[in-house]
Order: sequence, then C-alpha cells, then structure tokens
Amino acid sequence: MNFPVITVLILGYVHTSRGVLDMSEHVKARQKRWLVWRPGINWVQMVVGIGLPIELEGTSVTWGAVLKSYYLLPTNSTQYTDPLAWIDVTSSRKRRQTTRWDLYSVMERFTESMGYKNGRACLLRAICEIASAPLETKSGLLSEILEVLLTPSSTNEMVNHHSDFEYHAAEQMGKTTRTENCFRLFPDCSYSLIADFTKSLFF
Repeated sequence: MNFPVITVLILGYVHTSRGVLDMSEHVKARQKRWLVWRPGINWVQMVVGIGLPIELEGTSVTWGAVLKSYYLLPTNSTQYTDPLAWIDVTSSRKRRQTTRWDLYSVMERFTESMGYKNGRACLLRAICEIASAPLETKSGLLSEILEVLLTPSSTNEMVNHHSDFEYHAAEQMGKTTRTENCFRLFPDCSYSLIADFTKSLFF
C-alpha cells in the first residue's frame, strides 16, 4: 500500500522542482516569446555512415566512416536580421575548426594502419590520380564525395603547415600527366588507394 504513494510523491517532486518559480521576483515578469523552438540549444543533426568490405586473406574486415553535421535552430527573429549578434565570437575564436589538412593527417595515419608503409605518399598519389582521371559522376554520391575530398582546390583554406602545399602540388601534377605516371611521381607508395577503393566499391 505504501509503494504507490511513494511513487506519486517522487514524481510530483520532480515536476514541481522544475516548474515552480519564485513569484516574489517574477510577479511582473513575463516569459519571452520564442519564434518556433524554445530558447536553448536546439539543432538539426544528420549522420551519414558507410561501410565497405575489404578483401584480406584469412581475415574479414569492414572499413567504415561516419560523417556527422548539425546546425543550430533559430529561437529569435534577430538571428535572421542580425546573424552575427547571437554568435559568441570569443568562444568561436578559442575553438579552431577542423580543416581539410587535419583530415588529411587522419587519413594518412589510417592508411598506414591498414598496412601501407607511407601514408602521406599514398595520399598524394591518390590526389594525383583523381586529378588525372576524375571519377565518373554516374558512379554515385560516394564517388563524388571522394573526388571532392581528394581535390584540395575544391575548398579555399589556409594551410596549417608549409608542407601542406604538397597536396596542391600533387593535384596540379595530376592535371598535367597520365594516371599511371602518378606512381613514378610518388614511388614511396606501391599501391593505388583509388584502385583499391573503386575495386571494393564497384566490383
């Protein structure tokens, strides 16, 4: 008999502790109106993931990658008329955004973890091959994403280090040479990431 009473009391406490205000301080106050969503952190989030099987002798491996993005939802009309007014400039400066060059560094380490000896050389070769022979658009969305990812000039970003100009150089060399010559330009990579990727994807 006591259990239902205790349950009701606990639920009632949680509700009232969140909903009751001190009316002595808010007797003349009125809650601000919101546009569509309540004030606070509201966002729409999209998560896209892919998984590709990799053929290895005696081993079953699936290579996967996830892309997540989100944007904040407006709660006040001033976010349309004056978009910069509600951005915390100070905190934005403290958080350095991830750049293409950071992503390339991750890809290089991942490539080396997959057994390739020189991840940077293999990535430069892949950029060269994509520039020399772009993937067909009919191959699908994944191919288009790969082509944009491996085309440094597709975005205008300042390099983190002077060595990052090598990615742009690899793209320019690929535009002026045949695909098979990319191997000669980057001999430290004996395997073609693009060939391995397209083989796993389309065959």
